[in-house]
Amino acid sequence: DRAGSAVFTATLSPTGMPDDDTVRQSMDVLPPPRIQFIGPSNATTGATTRPSGLFADTDVAVLTDAAPDLATLSAIEQFVAGGGGLLIAPGKSLTTAAWNQRFWKSGFGLAPVAAADVAIEKTAWPADVASFALPAGDAIDWTNRPVTRYWRFVPGGGESVIARINNDPLVIERRFGRGRVTTVAVPLDGQWTVGGNPATYRGLIDVLAPRLVDRPIIRNVDVGVPLESVLRLGRDRSVTVTRPDGRADRISLTVVGGQGVFRYTRTDLPGRYTVRGADQPADDWFVRPDPAESNLSLLDDTQLAALLHNTSVDFRASPAAPPRHESSRSIGLIAALGVLLAVEMLITNVYLPRRERA
Repeated sequence: DRAGSAVFTATLSPTGMPDDDTVRQSMDVLPPPRIQFIGPSNATTGATTRPSGLFADTDVAVLTDAAPDLATLSAIEQFVAGGGGLLIAPGKSLTTAAWNQRFWKSGFGLAPVAAADVAIEKTAWPADVASFALPAGDAIDWTNRPVTRYWRFVPGGGESVIARINNDPLVIERRFGRGRVTTVAVPLDGQWTVGGNPATYRGLIDVLAPRLVDRPIIRNVDVGVPLESVLRLGRDRSVTVTRPDGRADRISLTVVGGQGVFRYTRTDLPGRYTVRGADQPADDWFVRPDPAESNLSLLDDTQLAALLHNTSVDFRASPAAPPRHESSRSIGLIAALGVLLAVEMLITNVYLPRRERA
């Protein structure tokens, strides 16, 4: 329910050994991406014209059926190269020649792939859409949305095809600088689909946009793997790392491109590592224990010898004790009991009255 670092715990129930039956994970919960539509106003997608170059409050820019001028295209390139996300959906307002000249640029432009032509079909159904669609309902189910025409793209290498139509790329992704670009081969306004529901295209944008935002930091690592992230710089350019054993280490940040790079290598103990800075909230990391530590199978002689050698334990058998003569001791004890019984009977015959003995 809130953005930031969160810790999730999963436990088997009923539990046998708590340490083996419990796993803790630290995850970054990201806020919804801030989307800016570039191009003419469109009631289907909710697109509104925004001044070009104003991306301060934007995570993902959406360019749908639009042919931006060179100034706007240059601003978009700078935005994506700096880490922003871009979703491009060509349509009738853009020709394939203009696409290749403005967006592809022989592989040096924003477009993940070059455009060949426009394929015209009676009915064609997208495939593999479920591989990237989130469980958000029927609004984003494109597998039942027939397509009448689409742009035929030519993969050139380096891109990722995450959906196809007639074995041609339908949704393609590629990195551009520090950012990412996703291209859809049909306009996101129902022009080239049958029975297009406006919610379908808006829902598809809502699904694709989070893919274009920087991925959360992986905060769960194995023993010996460094903890690394980029932090916001403040007055105090250092952080404190609290280890599972309670010890606190102070780490100085490395400044790279105006950002603080955090790297901590002393991950020799499994458990929770908490990173605190003066100008930012605390972040939790977890170092996973070695699964071999939970192996309860018996050690053979070779494994035992290796374990003793690695731990410098001198394991020697105790000297044999002299054998004890258990049989002779037992015979002596039985004889002593017999003597005591005979003495008791003799005393009884001497001291008890005759009548009582009878």
